Amino acid sequence: SATFPSRRECVLLTRKLEYYKLVTLTLLLAENESKLGIDLNDWNLVVHVKPGYPASAASGVSVGDVLITVNDVEIGGGLATDLLGGCASMQGACKLRVLRPKGEVPLSGAAVTRLSRRHGGWAFALLPNQSELVQASRGAFVFVAESESEAEDWIAQAEASIRACARLDGGRQLQDPSALPTSADVWSTLIHE
Repeated sequence: SATFPSRRECVLLTRKLEYYKLVTLTLLLAENESKLGIDLNDWNLVVHVKPGYPASAASGVSVGDVLITVNDVEIGGGLATDLLGGCASMQGACKLRVLRPKGEVPLSGAAVTRLSRRHGGWAFALLPNQSELVQASRGAFVFVAESESEAEDWIAQAEASIRACARLDGGRQLQDPSALPTSADVWSTLIHE
């Protein structure tokens, strides 16, 4: 809502903008426990959580989470398997930070526009094509960047992604940016690092 915006990590892809919530989890390892019960792919995405292990549903680890730190050590571009192995051998508690998927904005047929300053940052809105939405009749998705240049970077990249969608979709017409509301609710705060 405009009153209580939420911080979200965002990733702009060719056909969509995905947004994530940063979550910190603590796994408690029992004595003689050597496995956490998490299967990851090459992007540190949780693809399976094994029942009965520390990472099971009770800990809060979910399929679709993206692992970014293990015991405050950033994974970066590498694989988390070595860090997780060390975590399992330590026994006690293992602290994980994950990006949990919260939603996505389809960009095919979408429009983007600049909005006024809000919540101490620079706002812009994405208005998706209503036929592309799972939840029909959703209004504009509004994002707030920390600086004007950061907002301009996101706008330029979103416009490029929307143009790429139009090429991929065979030149379908883009929506008129003037149709975007200028007072849409801020539902998330854009984080771009």
